[in-house]
Amino acid sequence: MIKLNSKLLIVLFVTLFNFIISVNAQQTFQGKLTIKSDFSMLIEQPFKVVLKKYDLTRLGGEAETIIIKDKVLNYETELLEPVKLLMDFYWKNKKVTSAKFWTIPGNYEIAIDSNLVPEIVGVKPEIIANIMEIDRLSTVFSKKSEIMIENVNYENQKIADVEKKISQIKDSIGIALDREVYLPAIKLNANSPVSLYALWAYADRPLGNSRIVTEPKEIDSLLNTLSLEIKALPSAKKLINTILLEKQLKVGNMMKNVSLPDVTGKIYSINDFKGKYILVDFWASWCTPCRAENPNLIKAFNKYKKSGFQIISITRDELSRKTDWVEAIKKDKVAAWLQLSDFKNIAQKIYNIEAIPANYLIDPKGMIIGRDLRGEDLEKELKKIFKY
Repeated sequence: MIKLNSKLLIVLFVTLFNFIISVNAQQTFQGKLTIKSDFSMLIEQPFKVVLKKYDLTRLGGEAETIIIKDKVLNYETELLEPVKLLMDFYWKNKKVTSAKFWTIPGNYEIAIDSNLVPEIVGVKPEIIANIMEIDRLSTVFSKKSEIMIENVNYENQKIADVEKKISQIKDSIGIALDREVYLPAIKLNANSPVSLYALWAYADRPLGNSRIVTEPKEIDSLLNTLSLEIKALPSAKKLINTILLEKQLKVGNMMKNVSLPDVTGKIYSINDFKGKYILVDFWASWCTPCRAENPNLIKAFNKYKKSGFQIISITRDELSRKTDWVEAIKKDKVAAWLQLSDFKNIAQKIYNIEAIPANYLIDPKGMIIGRDLRGEDLEKELKKIFKY
C-alpha cells in the first residue's frame, strides 16, 4: 500500500483537532435567515438573484428567483439546519457574478466589490467555520492525491501496473481522509450538525462504491452515536431513509417492482420479464459516462439475449428533455431493448438513485445478484451466469 507523508498527516490532524475541540458550544441552527444588500450606491444594479440551497447531504433543491426592487435585496427564509447558498447575481450589463457560502439562522449582509462580485460580510459562526474546515481539509487531501498521481512513473510501465499504482494512491489517501477528517469529526461532535455533514461525506465514499450502499449497517451505527437533536434534522432523516432503502436493496434481496411508460406511453413492469436475467440500467441523454457505457451494453445484449438476458433502461431525463432522450436512444442505437421514462421520479425514489450511471442485475426469480456492474465487471458476471 502507498504510504503517505507523515508530516502532512500530523499537520492535518493538528488543524483538525484545533477546530473540533471547540465545536460543542451551543449555537442555534434552526430559525429565520435574513439576507440583505443595498445596491443604491452602485452605478450598475442587479435586476434579479437566483438562489439555490444545498443541505448537509450536499444536494441542492430547486432554484428560487428573487426580483430586486428599489435597488435592495431583502430575502427571508426559515432554516431547519445549516445550508450552503449559491447566489447568482444578474446585472443589467448582462454580467453574472456569484457568491457561495454556508449559513445558519441570523442576519447576513452582502457587499459588492468593484468587479460586482458579491461577498458575505461579518464573522463566520462557529458551526459554519467548522463545516468549511472539513471542506478545506478534504481539498487538501484531494490535491495531495493529484500531486502523487502526477508523479507516477509512466515510462516503460504496463498500463495495468500504472492503473494499480494510481488506485493504491487513491485508496491510501481516501483511508487517511476518513481516519483523519471524517471519523473524528463524526465522533467528537455528536451534538453539532458538523457531525452529520461529516457522516454524509463518509457515507458517500469511496466514489463509485459508497459505504451507504456497501455498508449501510456501519453508517447506521455511526448515525446512532449522534444526539437526538441532530438525528431529528432533515438531512439525518434522509440518511435514515436511505439506510433503510439500501438494506432492502442489498445483493441477495428481492428487487422491488415498478411500472413505467416507454417512449410511446405503453406501460411496462419489471415483473413482466420474470424468468429472465435482467439488467435494470439508469441513464440520461445528458450523462456522458452513461452514454460511454452504451456500447458495452449493446455488446452484452447481442451476446446473451438468446440465452435469456434482458436490459431495461430507465432515463433520468426530465419531461422537458424527452426529445433529447428519444434522440439519444436513436443516436446510441439502444432501441433494441426496453427504454422507459421516469419523469415523475418514481423509480429513482424506489431504487434510491442519486447518481448515474447505476444499475441492478436481477435473476429470473427477481433477486438482486449484482449492482453497478459496468464494462469488464458486467461481462465477467454474465459470462459466469451463461457459461460462455
